Amino acid sequence: MADEVSDRPIRVHLVGPRLAGKSTQAGLLSEALGVPHVNADASKWTYFAEAGYDEERGRELYRAGSFDELLRYQAPFVADAIERTLAAHARGVFDFGGGVAEVHGRARVARAFEGERVIVHLTPSDDLERSRAVLAARAAERRARRTADATLSEEEAGRLRALEEHYLEASLRAGSTVATHVVMTDRPPEETLAELLAIVEGTG
Repeated sequence: MADEVSDRPIRVHLVGPRLAGKSTQAGLLSEALGVPHVNADASKWTYFAEAGYDEERGRELYRAGSFDELLRYQAPFVADAIERTLAAHARGVFDFGGGVAEVHGRARVARAFEGERVIVHLTPSDDLERSRAVLAARAAERRARRTADATLSEEEAGRLRALEEHYLEASLRAGSTVATHVVMTDRPPEETLAELLAIVEGTG
């Protein structure tokens, strides 16, 4: 299939909550289509810094447990990073972090995606409680790996858990107002990939 589509100006955008499988599917899909995998998080903090993001303020809000305020503060920087990422790449499979779903003031994000034909919201299940359970389990597994790899105080581990829980609830409440398609990921990766490929073919 890659030979058939490699010359097309393909732009596929994957959005959704953290740990929904966006990076996994972006890697598989970009390989299948023969286009670059654009990991938006890789350049996010560079764009944040260039736009004047105050890291110390972000850390203060994090340490205070003011996670909703932290999301509000980050919102314009997330939108700016999305705009710049889209402008920088003519083609590819774009893997956007959970911030697209969690960000406050989504109108600017929606404007950034105007005209894009394939914006897929990835989520474990169409059942909210099932999605919550799957994502919470994945987050707990990731925290366990981090704890094993680094020395975290009990206080820091608790703060990290609270932040991830807040982000999970924020993204589940928000869903995705920009998506053109919704695809479930609580199944073997190759099944999700097949559905994504069918979507791309159907909109090509």
